[in-house]
Amino acid sequence: MQITKLFVLALLATFSSLSFAATHQIYQTNNFNDVVKTAKILGNKYGNQNVLLIFDMDNTLVVGNHRLGSVPWWNWQSRLLTTHPNSKLLAAHTFKGLLKVQGILFNLYGMHLVDPKIAPDITNLQREGYKAIVLSLRGDSFRSISEQTLEQNHLNFIKSAIGPYRGYPGTYYPYRLNNLARYGISKNLAKEEHLGKARPISYMNGILMAEGLNKGAMLLALLKKTQYQPKAIIFVDDLNKNVINITDAFQKVNIETVAFRYGKEDKFVANFNKNAQAKAAMTWNKIKRIMA
Repeated sequence: MQITKLFVLALLATFSSLSFAATHQIYQTNNFNDVVKTAKILGNKYGNQNVLLIFDMDNTLVVGNHRLGSVPWWNWQSRLLTTHPNSKLLAAHTFKGLLKVQGILFNLYGMHLVDPKIAPDITNLQREGYKAIVLSLRGDSFRSISEQTLEQNHLNFIKSAIGPYRGYPGTYYPYRLNNLARYGISKNLAKEEHLGKARPISYMNGILMAEGLNKGAMLLALLKKTQYQPKAIIFVDDLNKNVINITDAFQKVNIETVAFRYGKEDKFVANFNKNAQAKAAMTWNKIKRIMA
């Protein structure tokens, strides 16, 4: 899968005059206002109510108040668990154990907005009739703390969500490999994206907890389940992998797709990966001793 278009929006002084001639486009930006401008353009083109905004949560809407439990911390620990499972730098020596530690850290440190303008900007778009949801790779076990975190940061997606009011109670399987068409996922996409057996996910209060599954497939399945057919979608995520997964999934879908690789936290991620891993491990060991 190749990214055929990559523009740095921050360098485009004439962004408002940009025309979306192509059906599917990828952009990179560190400025959330570019997302808002794009929403306005597509809203004028299709009607606000026909534009669906999809936001990643971690490092896109909110970021941890401490390095521990952050996205780069989790990615580092996950890699370490795979490559050096006996490392003394690991917070836990099983995937289940790492999830437990992450839950402790989420509750201990809390999170703040990546950009203070995000909450008012999204709220204004919601008031103007745009549909908006969150698509997170977090699992359903983190639903309560995730909803609490968004609420504390003045973000609420209940009224702007698609599907039935407040979504679907409990968890459900987003697809079955032996009957993908029923879930809006093609066999070709499943093969290209190496989709494996699905895990239970949840969609409530405008937040899809995707349990680490492919975001492109998850969004297709959600649109199929809710029977909602937008004319355009705007997807915002800090990870290239997720941006590519979305655009791959929608290549043959007649929905105008604009995906943003949002890099506001890139410097923080680079700094953690370069300088802060050992210190983070020491801090967790201190916390663990206090909790013992």
